[in-house]
Amino acid sequence: MGNFPVRTASETYTNFDPSHRYKRSEFGIRAAIFFSAAALAGSFGGLLAAGIAQMGGVGGKPGWAWIFVSD
Repeated sequence: MGNFPVRTASETYTNFDPSHRYKRSEFGIRAAIFFSAAALAGSFGGLLAAGIAQMGGVGGKPGWAWIFVSD
């Protein structure tokens, strides 16, 4: 047990696992692409939710219910 690394869940799945598959010279760009894509997805997710929230009254459901159904 001596030198067992302690990692959080996010480090395990985003940084630790890919580091076994890519060379050291490739890892930085792969991590940058991953985190950039996550930020981009988050921004589009908010826009999509705002659009879906405008569907209030469609099918007899309020806008928040459509967001819930689409998730």
